[in-house]
Amino acid sequence: MKFQRFMDTYYDGHKLVPNFYHNWPYSLHIESPYDPTNEVTYQLLQEVQSFLFKSEDELFIVVNSYPIVKNKPTYPNVFKRYMKDSMGKYQLQLTNFEWLFDAEFVAVQQIVWSCNVSQIKLSHLLKSLANEDFPKLRPQLKRNNSMYAPDVFIVNRRTKCIVHVYDDRGIEIMSADKEKHHKDIMLFNSLSSMALNTST
Repeated sequence: MKFQRFMDTYYDGHKLVPNFYHNWPYSLHIESPYDPTNEVTYQLLQEVQSFLFKSEDELFIVVNSYPIVKNKPTYPNVFKRYMKDSMGKYQLQLTNFEWLFDAEFVAVQQIVWSCNVSQIKLSHLLKSLANEDFPKLRPQLKRNNSMYAPDVFIVNRRTKCIVHVYDDRGIEIMSADKEKHHKDIMLFNSLSSMALNTST
């Protein structure tokens, strides 16, 4: 299944942009407490990864960049760094569109890679997303020629869930249906409690 058909089928054709979480009814936010080393967030991400992803799961890795110059490629290093097989770069799909943000249109360069969990360094990718506001921590994502750091959405085609680690503060999880959403709430409430207990 192509990515756009997936979104049309399960998410009413919405675009994947940072405010998608606020516009979708079955959304869950897992908050991570502040920790300058990000160790608590890393632990939380490991738990989320173990619950939401199996090695055979097929994914869409969706990367949004925000070019300073419209339609000029920004070349985020997400795929080069986190692909286990460089041949995957020939499977990337590029789309350009505009996102209405704070009453202004922002140019978006969206790259989608269809892969399975075994083809990507998923834990390293999740860490890099959490490190966005900590320049000294590694790994990091590049943001050359981009107004903002890239946004990465990890879409699990089996569970139909979308995971967005926006930075060290937390994780957004979107579900395609109400039943799955309620199961996620019960499961991840315990993760939030664990993170808070670890930080105190």
